[in-house]
Amino acid sequence: MIDRHDMKLPKSLSESCGIEADEEGYAGIRLTARGPVTTYAYGVDTGGRTHLSTDGWKSFLVDKNLHVGHAIFIIIRNTNHQGLKMMIVIDTI
Repeated sequence: MIDRHDMKLPKSLSESCGIEADEEGYAGIRLTARGPVTTYAYGVDTGGRTHLSTDGWKSFLVDKNLHVGHAIFIIIRNTNHQGLKMMIVIDTI
């Protein structure tokens, strides 16, 4: 469920995607597996969690008409799509 206008991923997910501590880069995010890919910056905080840029995540939610409280299913996987390290796929429930 979307509970705020920021997105943080657990350290174990970051590690499974090969994201190192203190790394910054770009992740792809899309609504449904066939939706267009939007690219957003990410960084890794001191606790090892990966976070998407707050402005980017909020913009994605607004553009896709998703709101805090909306139930979603998130799939995160490694990718080499356009030089991205990870792809985040959002499906509504």
